[in-house]
Amino acid sequence: MTMEQIRYVKIPLAETRTEPDHHVEYALNVQGPVRSWTVWHRYNDFLTLAYELEREFPGTATPATLPPKTLSSWFAKVTAGDSSSNLEFIEERRHSLERYIQGMIMSDDDRWRTSKALQRFLAPAGKASKYLAGKNGPSSISGTASETGSIDSDAGWATAGSWLNDQRDAEQIIRDVRQSILRRENALTRNEVSVSHQCLLQAKRRLTDLGRTLKALEQGLEQISSGLAAGELLRRQDMLMRLNEEKANLTQLVLGPGVVSGGSDRAALLSGAST
Repeated sequence: MTMEQIRYVKIPLAETRTEPDHHVEYALNVQGPVRSWTVWHRYNDFLTLAYELEREFPGTATPATLPPKTLSSWFAKVTAGDSSSNLEFIEERRHSLERYIQGMIMSDDDRWRTSKALQRFLAPAGKASKYLAGKNGPSSISGTASETGSIDSDAGWATAGSWLNDQRDAEQIIRDVRQSILRRENALTRNEVSVSHQCLLQAKRRLTDLGRTLKALEQGLEQISSGLAAGELLRRQDMLMRLNEEKANLTQLVLGPGVVSGGSDRAALLSGAST
């Protein structure tokens, strides 16, 4: 899918994350003519995008302005209990970031929509995650995505940062599978056979997605292993091992019989091992 086919981009929510550090990530809902996907980016990713656009179109201002990086101590204020003003700041930034991206999508100037930097920024998982920013510029753009569409990209390798993004994507898929299993359980207890069947199919589809993502993580870790410290490599190997264990457990639940009847099984599904 080319950028000309994207109808709009919305940023409906923001979430606080603690890995690899305390930060806020914004969900970008990208709508094509038929399919859509969601990409997650933190503010620093938008700064990197702005840098890439400046390199691509020197001296040319974007249709809408990127909001400034202000209130650098906002997260410290949140943790100190001053949350209301910071929530307002996050909400204002969310709207400003949406105007920034949507301004390029809706611009009469086609070069913004066809920009390679913007294409990579909005690309779904498996393509955006392999994007490496300019070698002489800021650090790589990071982003995770739930994909129900596709987009053209010339990216072809993984980075240390993108590997963590794909790892978070795998965790999201695991949460999706877990919720489908619980919905199936509830449907079975209400004798809603059709709903139960749909939940089972959804869980199986997401397990397939999980298998592909874990394979990409294994290959990506091989690619970046030489550039990681021994301790960091071991940490990521442990993360990948836990994800594979989670997949094995969920596969057993999905392919096993009927309802998740045990209280311990239900608690395990609700709590989740991958957080």
